[in-house]
Amino acid sequence: MRRLQMVAIGAASCVCVLAVTPRPAYALFSDAAVVAAIKLLQAFTGSALDTMTKNLTTSIDSNLSSLTNPNSVASLLTKGFTQVANYAKAQVGAQSQLMDAQDAAMAGFLRRQQETGIRDEHMMNPEFCAGLDAQQSTVAASKAARSAVSPLRP
Repeated sequence: MRRLQMVAIGAASCVCVLAVTPRPAYALFSDAAVVAAIKLLQAFTGSALDTMTKNLTTSIDSNLSSLTNPNSVASLLTKGFTQVANYAKAQVGAQSQLMDAQDAAMAGFLRRQQETGIRDEHMMNPEFCAGLDAQQSTVAASKAARSAVSPLRP
């Protein structure tokens, strides 16, 4: 009996499973039509992507290399290099002015130093005065000695 019950339960579960499963679907179109539609969709998508890629490439190239486009990378680099060159020219001019001013200041300093040397050579210092006094004394003494020795001279 137990075995009969088991078989009955198994048969009932098979019937339930078969009754619940859906019927197979029947397509409206054949496999070839579906494959052809997929190929057409791929071709359309591919051409659209190619067009979009060409447009993006053209736009990027224009933005990178066009000198007429003020926002292109090439234009911005050109402006930047021009500005750097202008700074370099200004720096050379400023350095030239600094060197000219330094040369003028050094020339004035050397001129004043030379004038000071000339002044020092022409000014009488105490040693020079003492030497002159000694020479005058020597000359006066020699004159006096000559006049005392020679009776012919009045």
